[in-house]
Amino acid sequence: MNFIPRPLAPIFAIVCVVSTVTAEAQAADACPVAPLSQLQQRLIDKAAQGADALRNYIAITSSIYQLDFVEVVTWIDSRKQNTATCERLSAEAAAPAPK
Repeated sequence: MNFIPRPLAPIFAIVCVVSTVTAEAQAADACPVAPLSQLQQRLIDKAAQGADALRNYIAITSSIYQLDFVEVVTWIDSRKQNTATCERLSAEAAAPAPK
């Protein structure tokens, strides 16, 4: 039989909660999330609509922001790759260790 003696049960529960919180904190530390500016969010939204929408937005706002289409696409691709890596690391950290 696997059981925890009654006097140790509260301590065991605290240890489980602390270890869960620690694992979540480590996953969050591995993936710092910088807040996006309004412009960055707008660029991501336009990219989600397609290359033409992004290209048009950059052309319309070029005199204001002086953005380059290739640089924006490179930044968006880099951000997507970093987000995917971060999600993978978070999933691995949250997964229970094999016995």
